[in-house]
Amino acid sequence: MELSGKVAVVTGGAGGIGAALCRAFLEKGMRVVVSDVRADAVAEAVEQMGSSGDVIGVVTDVSAHASVEALADRTWDAFGGCHVLCNNAGVGAPSSTVWETTVNDWRWVHGVNVMGVVHGILAFVPRMIAMDEIGRERTDESVLQFDVCDDALESAGRTERANTFTQWVCTAVYFCPGP
Repeated sequence: MELSGKVAVVTGGAGGIGAALCRAFLEKGMRVVVSDVRADAVAEAVEQMGSSGDVIGVVTDVSAHASVEALADRTWDAFGGCHVLCNNAGVGAPSSTVWETTVNDWRWVHGVNVMGVVHGILAFVPRMIAMDEIGRERTDESVLQFDVCDDALESAGRTERANTFTQWVCTAVYFCPGP
């Protein structure tokens, strides 16, 4: 699959694995949307990655569906579509043990790590399918991949919508950040 000129969206894109993905996509000639929850981190990442117009930043709270819908809207407004979606944003509870984790921390982790992926799927996948820009030939680099980190994400990957999407040759990558 030729990546030059295609569009990648990376949540959690301002640092760590997400920033590395953004840089790798830019090196392949892609246009990139850097998405993260902190405005200062997004601005710094975009500045470091270049101002060629091939990279934009969008502040996004993946735990809020409306925020991810706004990310998709901004992506389509800026670049006309999305070919690679990396649901990379993820957090870990600040406590050192599971039994010391507060209910609010559990909600936060679930909101970002599980619902963030769900919001990404709902906001982007139907639009990616509707683009109908890529043929149906399957190759290793063009099959939808779900890397599941728990039963909730595994269930999301088995929905009818996701099963339908795997028949299309749109590249989407889902990462579950580790500790």
